[in-house]
Amino acid sequence: MNLPAARHPVVHMYVRALGPKYDFAIASSDPEAVAASFPHVQCLGVDPNYSLRSLLGIRPRPLDSNNQPTPEARSSVDATASSEKGVDIGLLINQIHTTLWRVLRYARQCKPAAIIAIDGELLPTARLLAALLRVPYCYVMCEIFPNQYDWTTRRFSKTLAVIEKYGVGGASKVFTPDVALSKLLARRYGLDRSKFVEVCTCQDVPAQSATGKIHSPLRIYYHGGYTAGRGIENLILAMSQLSGAHLYMRVMGPQVEMLRNLARKNHLEERITFVEPVRVDELPAASTEFDVGVIVACPTTANGRFVLGYKFFEYMAAGLSIVCPRSHVLGPFLERHPIGATYVGCGVDAIAAAIRHCVENPEKIALWKKEARALAERKFNTGAQGIRLRQAVDECLDKL
Repeated sequence: MNLPAARHPVVHMYVRALGPKYDFAIASSDPEAVAASFPHVQCLGVDPNYSLRSLLGIRPRPLDSNNQPTPEARSSVDATASSEKGVDIGLLINQIHTTLWRVLRYARQCKPAAIIAIDGELLPTARLLAALLRVPYCYVMCEIFPNQYDWTTRRFSKTLAVIEKYGVGGASKVFTPDVALSKLLARRYGLDRSKFVEVCTCQDVPAQSATGKIHSPLRIYYHGGYTAGRGIENLILAMSQLSGAHLYMRVMGPQVEMLRNLARKNHLEERITFVEPVRVDELPAASTEFDVGVIVACPTTANGRFVLGYKFFEYMAAGLSIVCPRSHVLGPFLERHPIGATYVGCGVDAIAAAIRHCVENPEKIALWKKEARALAERKFNTGAQGIRLRQAVDECLDKL
């Protein structure tokens, strides 16, 4: 993967779940942090300049004072998208160059028995390297790779789809967090459904739990990385409509100051507190001080419409009730397991209404918190999900 592995929940879970049986070598852009987090793991390292996002030029659209894409920027992208056809050959050439560079480098550094590609960017590398070394490879679908951002053009998304289709075509197994995502990917690329294994990326359940107390004012909590224009701003603005609740935000990323400025601009300093980041493996325990965990995602992309998110299971492990969008994944999940409230869309009013429902129904919060914690202890934890993961990886290696 060409991501900061030490901060990636998938890496933490997979190393813990597979570590007792398999040795690891990780290709990552943060080798020093990987060495500190996983001292028993070999880190190959990658050149940060060989990043697909930098090569393909992902850039967010201009934002307004509330960190939302400006109407002019939206109109410009929409107009460009409507006239675009095909894929960008130049971007594909860049991807081929990057893939060949990585394959040649990795082939000299390790001889794995199997390869796991996390996120679509490394899929072509995994496929070519697996063919060269004659080993199987698997794909971990973290997000809908071609459709993550609504500021990207249609040609850009088509280019990413071509890359993903080529890469996933030879995978022995494809790990997704939900059957809805398995069906989407299988239908999109004409893949055999037998390749797919649903494995949720979960953390260990901490000894602490949030289930013992309901705070007043109600403690609303959000943690995660920050990318401007994906909806987190609306969570801040929603607090202006609420009383009886206080928002705590544990946000990672260099742009977090934009959120602080947004809170100050709207005079919300007394309703919002920014707390310090912690390590990925510490997030569930650090979340036990709160009552309601919030997930925010805009349905303007396929990624938003099918959102699940690592934080969903981290909140559950902590024993928090949930407020989340009614996505194609989260909506049905909360219908099966009543552990929170959903909202439609990503508007300020919708988010505020869902949180207000929690404030006005503390007895529901108590029940939802207990059920969320019980689900995490029973099914959605590293141990339980790791069994499915090990079985799938063992099956790949048994075919050698």
